[in-house]
Amino acid sequence: MWANDYVGLPFLDNGRSRSTGVDCWGLYRLVLKERRGILLPAFDTIDSLNREAVVQTMAAESNMNETWLPVPLDCADDYDCVLMRSVFSNRHGMLEGGSIHVGCFVAPRYVLHIEKKHDAVLQTVKNLEDRITGIYRHKELLR
Repeated sequence: MWANDYVGLPFLDNGRSRSTGVDCWGLYRLVLKERRGILLPAFDTIDSLNREAVVQTMAAESNMNETWLPVPLDCADDYDCVLMRSVFSNRHGMLEGGSIHVGCFVAPRYVLHIEKKHDAVLQTVKNLEDRITGIYRHKELLR
């Protein structure tokens, strides 16, 4: 499986390369560049610890940019971008906040992603379904 080439990459806040590490956007960007020749914006000037800035950027990209087309889960395919809520809980144990995390869909039903405190991993969609807020396909993947 192609995604195994990325499992184990180390996390680095605002990281954008294999040699130093990647954050979630850096991982997705690396996959599209290496596997499909698509160069995405780096967004490396956004402080990834500034949740509000990240939420605003993600919302702008997913809602107002014709570059990204929404895809239903049952039509998702390799390299689609999986938009997710972050992992944090309120006092009731519920996830809260906006979508500030991305992963890469791996057919048939996996997501490749990375988060602070763990290296890049493959997880099933089932294990992440309460976090997934949308799936998007870059227009270059339609070619």
